[in-house]
Amino acid sequence: NHLLSVMPADTVVQRRARALIAFLFLTGSREGAAITVRLRHVDLAHKCVQFDGRSVDTKFGKSFTTSFFPFCDDVERILRDWIMELRQNHLFSDTDPLFPKTRVAVGPLRHFQALGIARAVGRPVVCSQDLQAGFRRRRVTTVLAPPRAGYDR
Repeated sequence: NHLLSVMPADTVVQRRARALIAFLFLTGSREGAAITVRLRHVDLAHKCVQFDGRSVDTKFGKSFTTSFFPFCDDVERILRDWIMELRQNHLFSDTDPLFPKTRVAVGPLRHFQALGIARAVGRPVVCSQDLQAGFRRRRVTTVLAPPRAGYDR
């Protein structure tokens, strides 16, 4: 618990790191399995995670459910807050990763830098407030567009 209390949480990448450590504490899972978990696999109501060997990188492709280890409430709160941030601020759905990759690009000083998180290759995550403001500026009323072929490879 001390480790989590001293970890910074100013940026989305830092909050993701804290949530990953909390998840590892709560589940005891391997790192390879943890980074392939989708939001749909986490059941906060029953305090468990369903590791589906077909979509999660588990040892020998096994499927199993594991309950949260009874740590203090702060550890579980960090994971809950992270899931809420993904769903509300970044508009993630059940099929999106619990621990998305870092979005990296060339920054103002012409060096690579972390700019946030990304759902998948080619689909950067935009803060919902920024998205809504952009739509208001353009007077857009319809948000949904048909997916482009080959976009989600």
